[in-house]
Amino acid sequence: MKKSNYLIKLCVAALLASAMFLVSGCYSTNGQQGYNRTYPTAYNSAYVVRMADIHYYPKKIVVNPGQRVTWVNQDRVTHTVTSNRGYELDSVNIAPGQAYTHVFSHRGVYYYHCRFHPGMVGVVIVR
Repeated sequence: MKKSNYLIKLCVAALLASAMFLVSGCYSTNGQQGYNRTYPTAYNSAYVVRMADIHYYPKKIVVNPGQRVTWVNQDRVTHTVTSNRGYELDSVNIAPGQAYTHVFSHRGVYYYHCRFHPGMVGVVIVR
């Protein structure tokens, strides 16, 4: 009986250790860990901006003229990428799992927001 209790405890400990290992690789939902990474090769872009937790990650990027930026919606709700002034950025609705790509041709500072979530803001600086 003692041997079976030992085996049960050993199996439970192994399962808990495996679960902790798997969870440790997950992104934080508070925007502090993992969200500042860019994945340019996945979208053939200079930068990839993630949309998650009703935020853009990162909020500010700096690119050169002619570089491509892709916004990827990894949230549970639809978002947009809409210029605060002018029409440089004017995406259609970006559903979860979808993306929007834009090539910046001219130098400048481009502030943008989500039409559905006014507090969701970002900026692209083209130098």
